[in-house]
Amino acid sequence: MSGPKEELEILAIAANDFRYLLNKGYPRAGALKFVSDHYRLYSKQRHILNRTVIIPDIVETRKAKKIECDQISGKHLAIDGYNVLIAIETAIEGYKLWISDDGYVRDTRGKFNNFKMTDSTILAIDELIGIISHHMPSKTTILLDRPMSNSGNLAALLREKMEKHEISGEALTSEHVDYDLKNMQADIIATSDGIIIDNVRKVVDIPACFTKSRNVHLNKIPATSG
Repeated sequence: MSGPKEELEILAIAANDFRYLLNKGYPRAGALKFVSDHYRLYSKQRHILNRTVIIPDIVETRKAKKIECDQISGKHLAIDGYNVLIAIETAIEGYKLWISDDGYVRDTRGKFNNFKMTDSTILAIDELIGIISHHMPSKTTILLDRPMSNSGNLAALLREKMEKHEISGEALTSEHVDYDLKNMQADIIATSDGIIIDNVRKVVDIPACFTKSRNVHLNKIPATSG
């Protein structure tokens, strides 16, 4: 069984090959399978590669859109609810968060499809509300995926917390969160979803703000010379 250091070394080599294939125009899914099979990566390692490796052209564009949390003051902020909450919850529960090539913090647990509200979810909500309250946008819109169980209850809890902290805005459920965020007339979008980032003007990485304020260690696949 490989240790953490050896695992990172394997991931670094695999990530380098993955980037090479992506830069050559190979389809992402096929390139990921080829590299993962070649290095005999297990499913968790494959997921880490898929979440963190981004081709250079996209990296620079995404980094140019990124702003800091202290820049959301007085702006209309729209939040990709589950995307942000799950990342904060991941840190609260002590699981690893990763810095991707494009500089955004992402979780790699793949929890979205099996999300359940827990005590950690409530803590994550309080942390999110605390960040919003501290920086105080002019308006905050939080969108949650309606097909997820308990989305309605979660939206109601968020609205209650927002009202308590005098945060102007709303928490809503939506059948198509990605579409709504890409087409919403908000000044800033809070997400780490690459597809959304690529289609909006300004993005804030709220989990990055949270981890920085709490000195949470972030993982990163090391660079290689190859």
